[in-house]
Amino acid sequence: MDTVFTSRNKIRLILLALVMAILVGLGAIVLHDLFDFLWEDILYTVPALQRSGIVLVSGLLSALGWYFLQRQGRRLIPLKKQISPQSEIEEYPPFWRQLGHLFLQVITVGMGAPVGKEVAPRELGSLFSTHLVRKIPLDSDQRSVLVASSAAAGLAAIYQIPFASLIFVFEVFGIPLTALNVVVAFITTYGATAIAHLRISDAPLYHVNPQPVTWVTFVVTVILTFATIPVARLFSRISKHASQNRTKDSRILWQLPLVFVLLAVQSYRFPELLGNGAPLVQAGFDSLSLPDALVLFTCKYAIVLLCLRFGSYGGTMTPSISLGVAFGEVVCLVAALFGFNDPSQIYLAVAACSFLGITMNAPLTAGMIVYSFIGFPKTYLFPVLLSIGLLLLIKCRRDASKDTESETFIPLPDGSQLHYQIVGEGETLVFLHGNNGNYHYFSKQIPYFSQKYQLVLFDSRGHGQSTNEKAVNSFDLMADDIAYALKELGIDKATFIGYSDGANLALTIALKYSDLVTGLVLNAGNVRLYGEKWYAGLSTHVLYRVMKRLLPYFPQLENYIINMRLMMEDMPIHLNDLARVTVPSLVLIGGWDLISYEHSLEIANHLGNGHLVSVPFRLHNMAYLSPKRFNKEVNHFLTQLEENKNA
Repeated sequence: MDTVFTSRNKIRLILLALVMAILVGLGAIVLHDLFDFLWEDILYTVPALQRSGIVLVSGLLSALGWYFLQRQGRRLIPLKKQISPQSEIEEYPPFWRQLGHLFLQVITVGMGAPVGKEVAPRELGSLFSTHLVRKIPLDSDQRSVLVASSAAAGLAAIYQIPFASLIFVFEVFGIPLTALNVVVAFITTYGATAIAHLRISDAPLYHVNPQPVTWVTFVVTVILTFATIPVARLFSRISKHASQNRTKDSRILWQLPLVFVLLAVQSYRFPELLGNGAPLVQAGFDSLSLPDALVLFTCKYAIVLLCLRFGSYGGTMTPSISLGVAFGEVVCLVAALFGFNDPSQIYLAVAACSFLGITMNAPLTAGMIVYSFIGFPKTYLFPVLLSIGLLLLIKCRRDASKDTESETFIPLPDGSQLHYQIVGEGETLVFLHGNNGNYHYFSKQIPYFSQKYQLVLFDSRGHGQSTNEKAVNSFDLMADDIAYALKELGIDKATFIGYSDGANLALTIALKYSDLVTGLVLNAGNVRLYGEKWYAGLSTHVLYRVMKRLLPYFPQLENYIINMRLMMEDMPIHLNDLARVTVPSLVLIGGWDLISYEHSLEIANHLGNGHLVSVPFRLHNMAYLSPKRFNKEVNHFLTQLEENKNA
């Protein structure tokens, strides 16, 4: 959101963020105390039979409450509709109806409903902010940032997880990563957390015992992550279908209570099924028998889906964590039957992270939520980060398969197939993605630049949907592929825009096929390993070694490993060679990039006609997380390039 704001608008937005932090923090205290009263002072202080009776009352209350809130076609406005409204009712949801809706969620979960309560504080934040901006108007971009940040502040306050909620704003809600947006999100999430901390403890929700982390831990982490993915993906798919087809008419008056009858019967023997999943998570960490773990996982999985389908509202975040823990417990107990007796608690955390990462479609947020919820040692963070990395990789691969309009391939001389897409008309821009990525990385550049230029986007050899018939890969080989493909397409001149390894590939093309290149945008490339910051290189080496160990069991990893080798050694280019690249070249990095400023400056200075732009507060993948700023910088460069041609 790099619209040019006046200083007054920025100050007003920041002041509104402060107001929302206070309101949401106080609101979170109210919701927290209400839930604790119902959960701790009523539900879990009575005998099992009376507890089942309370669950039945919760079912009746749920059915009656949501029937009256939605009767005669009345709508309850989902959170994402409030952030990006398409109508007046979505922009300004009915206050009292939405307030009743979110309180009903907290009350019913406190009385045993098996879904999550985490949607309620998020909706409280968004509800307050939508009605606040009704009195103090903002433009659409500012409004979206404030509403999304206020919603995340509700999550931060009630669970005391400000950092995870800060990531939530950008990864889940898709708010562009800019300095102003970060400031607004930081103020609301950390401010609301601080206010709520007056009443709500920031102690971890669950407790585990320390265990050693060895190379076996990393291998099992990879296996467990891949095992969890299909189970979580099925849950996510069914839960979305259930929510989209939720009963809202008079049938809810008998269907939903019937589901709660089933829950009441099950909870008599297994009280861990009740509520948002917290009892099940702690039971898993305390150790379960294999039969109990299987029953709890199956029943929790089913009862959450039934509740959502037949009329209940609530989140799937905390239920996903509990399902991940239960599934991890089942896997570890089954493995123990075959002699694998490694302590399991870290694996339960990994399974919870994997399950939640899939259901939220937000691996970074999921990892930080799990890490914040569970009081485990900092060494446990490394297996969790490995699981997050695998989920991010899989997410990128899945995103590549969503585009069905561009199934176009160019056969290469060695039998490999090069996947590409052409969009727009005008002078040609060639986009080159990063290591083990695909051209969908530039999805937020396509609408912007295709209005004026012809865009050619490639999946490099062995990446995305392109194949590799060789047992190796190299920048020289990929450069030959791109040059060959452009010749086949009848394109003899282009400006190349490369990201990370795509920037390195663009440099290779400029050196080998200089006649093809009219300009270069090199975003976060490095020709020497020392150009990476130490933690980037370390994570690459760890992931590479783990994948190599797993290769005998997962042959599909071979292509990833071949491509990863490109990041394990210096490019076959001497810095002095860069002087031969005389076309105008923009070296573009983020202030928080994985590539060092010094190395980027070194590249720019050695190029024959290069200059460096470092954008403060931006990360390595700027084009994806901060598309407006990235597009602005690239467009400025392209405009100058065009002016120089016409001069």
